[in-house]
Amino acid sequence: MQEALSFEALEQKWQYKDRKGNVQGPFPTKNMRQWCENGLLKDDLQLRSRLCIGRTTAFSEFSPLCNLFPEVRDAFTIPPSFPNPKVWNIESKGNVLQRKFSEKEILNLLYLENE
Repeated sequence: MQEALSFEALEQKWQYKDRKGNVQGPFPTKNMRQWCENGLLKDDLQLRSRLCIGRTTAFSEFSPLCNLFPEVRDAFTIPPSFPNPKVWNIESKGNVLQRKFSEKEILNLLYLENE
C-alpha cells in the first residue's frame, strides 16, 4: 500500500535569485536555516521552493523571504506562508505546466507522474 504523501514528507529544497538575477541552488532547508541564522539572507531575497519525486519537479513562484516567513527569525523552521492556491511550475518528462495548484493537487500530480 502506498504511503500518503504530504508536503512535510517531501524533500523541500530552495532556490534564490542573486543580486544579478541568476538563480542559485537548489539548497536544502537546513543550509537555508543556517544562512538565515547567520544573517546572510536579506528580508527581500527572492526565493522559491522546489519539491521532487522521481523525475517530476514542482517549483513555486519566487517570493520575498519576508512574504514566505513573516517572522523572519522563524524562517525555515516552520512551513512557508505560500498564497493558496499557489502558482507552481511542474516539470515532468520534458514538459512544463504552469498554473495555480492547491497543495493537494501538487501532491496528486507528483504522485501520479511517478507511478
